[in-house]
Amino acid sequence: MLQKGFLRNREKLNISKKRFLASIILGIGVSFSFYGFLCFVRMCFGMFDFGRANYAVFTKPQEIYWENFNFAIISLVLGNAIFLLNLFRKPDNNPVPAHVRLAIINDQRFLPFNFSYVFLKLGFFVALISAFVETRISEMKFILVFVAIVIFLENWKSIIKYFKKAAYKHLLLNFTIILFLSFSFAFTSVFPYEEMEAIQVNSNPFVDLPVSDFEDEGHYFRMRKLKIYEEKNQLVYQFENEKIEDFDLLGDYLREELSETSRYELSIVLLMPKDISMSNLVKLENRLKGLGYNFIKYVTKFNDENLVSRFDNRGLIKKLHFIATPDSASKIPLPPELQNTVVIKTIQVYLKGKEYFFENEKVKENDLVDYFVKHIDSVTQFNYVFTKNINYQSYITLFASHKQAIQDLRYNDERVKLKFKDYFRPLNRKEYEEDQLRLQRKFPLLFVETYAE
Repeated sequence: MLQKGFLRNREKLNISKKRFLASIILGIGVSFSFYGFLCFVRMCFGMFDFGRANYAVFTKPQEIYWENFNFAIISLVLGNAIFLLNLFRKPDNNPVPAHVRLAIINDQRFLPFNFSYVFLKLGFFVALISAFVETRISEMKFILVFVAIVIFLENWKSIIKYFKKAAYKHLLLNFTIILFLSFSFAFTSVFPYEEMEAIQVNSNPFVDLPVSDFEDEGHYFRMRKLKIYEEKNQLVYQFENEKIEDFDLLGDYLREELSETSRYELSIVLLMPKDISMSNLVKLENRLKGLGYNFIKYVTKFNDENLVSRFDNRGLIKKLHFIATPDSASKIPLPPELQNTVVIKTIQVYLKGKEYFFENEKVKENDLVDYFVKHIDSVTQFNYVFTKNINYQSYITLFASHKQAIQDLRYNDERVKLKFKDYFRPLNRKEYEEDQLRLQRKFPLLFVETYAE
């Protein structure tokens, strides 16, 4: 027979204050420990750039707060499972039936700890990807909050089943406390994350690269990275990890750092802001050419920011040549470069802001590729004429359009496609290379550059 007061007494647990207090301390302690661990992982992966990233990641204080909030609410829900587990792990003076207590305990063990295992594996994977692609946890804050709510409700599933309506008041109080603690935890990152991030940003500042969806492929050179940026209203040159504040010192450093043979084999990878004047680029390229460097690679970014990676060195490769300037006559001319074509016609290209003039014809930015396609042949070269008022982005847009047009022409006129047999061994390499040589002669990249004050 049922004992007297059975239905009434199920609402009373009679848990000792000592165990209740111990459960609270244990739950909060586990929560904060797990929260601190997640903050530590974020800090470590935030610095995980091998010193080769184009720039250090800067996180806005608001984004840091929401990341902390996500870590906190997940940690507190897992800590809450420890709290409930400790409450029900032993019979009390008015014991809950054994099968009910076992169900409640299993709810605290199974989902939260299995989730934490999966969460940590997935978290490490996302953190690793975030080191290469800028992805912020704060962008997924609502998804993580919903996950935390699901886990929280699963923790209370068997409790609600047994205690019925009486459990809802305690559930609401429990969730309110977790929410309050989550907002409180989020005010601290545990570790000096902001200070360490500031040091990284100062040593590897962000450079707003020019935009270009065209990318040179198939060129492999030994590369050294040169970054140019403004600091305190003056240009700073950062060659690999060496910070140089004077252009003449940069030339001396480039000369002394590497032998002439090494410079000939190297390609300078240039990271320069898109709004810098072309006069700085002209001065740099003439100095590099004079030192014996052969190639430069302009690092660009995609128009779609979702495709941008701070480790990406994609961009446009250019064989360095001497750029004519007003004082060129006072300099010793460099020997002319050998060409496999005879230039009969030269089209003057004038850059004026976002406008481009081919002789007297104005061509819009979106029509540049089409214009080049119509005028490129084996005997026509283009002379880019720019002044100090032209910025780097305008030049990159023109140069990328020229290269895109040549690529389109060669692709459409291609006669031999490379075929492969087992283990990706080419079947027709000789015929393919001969056809590619024909295309290069038919549609060469012919251009010179003039800088006018």
